[in-house]
Amino acid sequence: MASNMNVMHTKQFSDQLIEAVQVQQSGLEFACARKEIFKGESLFINKIGTTELKKKVGTNEQTTFTDIANTRRKLSFDTFDDAVAITRFDKDRSTIVGLDTGYLNALKYAVERKKEQIIVDAATGIAFEGKEGTTQVSFPDATNTVYQDGTASSQGTSGESGTKTGLTADKLLQALFLLRKNMKTGNIKEKIYCAISAEEELLLLQDNKIINRDFSAGQVLDKGIIGSWLGINFIRTELLKYPVNYVREILLFTDQAIALGLPGEVFMRAGENPDKKYQSQMYIELNFGATRIEDEKIVKIRCKSEYKVDGTK
Repeated sequence: MASNMNVMHTKQFSDQLIEAVQVQQSGLEFACARKEIFKGESLFINKIGTTELKKKVGTNEQTTFTDIANTRRKLSFDTFDDAVAITRFDKDRSTIVGLDTGYLNALKYAVERKKEQIIVDAATGIAFEGKEGTTQVSFPDATNTVYQDGTASSQGTSGESGTKTGLTADKLLQALFLLRKNMKTGNIKEKIYCAISAEEELLLLQDNKIINRDFSAGQVLDKGIIGSWLGINFIRTELLKYPVNYVREILLFTDQAIALGLPGEVFMRAGENPDKKYQSQMYIELNFGATRIEDEKIVKIRCKSEYKVDGTK
């Protein structure tokens, strides 16, 4: 009877984890409106360019066609896995101390962190396009960067000779201007997101232009947590890039900028391992992938940080 209960426990754990992984959404995943379910090694996503209407000057003129730029971005996938072991002593008592919930959450959160990591890496990393997906496309630093001193690449500056600062309202305004300038429209219908860490959140909570009603129409703080400001929706993550020590790169982007590939199925096994004295183990394996689709819809904000790349001061 005890053995049957253990088998039932591991099976229930397996089913709950698969359901949690399929349902749970990280903040950055929520910010990616382009999501594809895949089963192969890679897939391609079309990127359609822009066109301009022409003035019609006659009644019987020939039809003039425009070749709209149509490129394909390649979305490749990597496989990630993890395994946890549960001793017989712990397993037999898990229904009392809630051990199954602890392991479930640990693996679930690991999945969500991995999603966020690949989205952050794809936002400003190398993208691949072309018929075979072999053409490398680097992030356009020259046109899509706001520097530590608050100057933008659109101003013709490429250094950071001024006073270096963390994230401020003025930097956000500069980045928002740059985003709209690159998109060539002042009326962006797509949702705008800004990925920040706890350090940038603290700085914004101390910025009068963010929290003072004299600058902001309506309440932008909800119980001390930043929500939305000037149409920018903030997402908190500690997985943002550190290109060098004491510099963190904040991301401002629209929900159409990045594509996320999600697994069609999650491989999960729970059972006894004869090599470990028949100790029960839980194993999960799944694939993820992400790529930047529209370069002009992402702006990188370089911010001064109190921390090094390794997280120490």
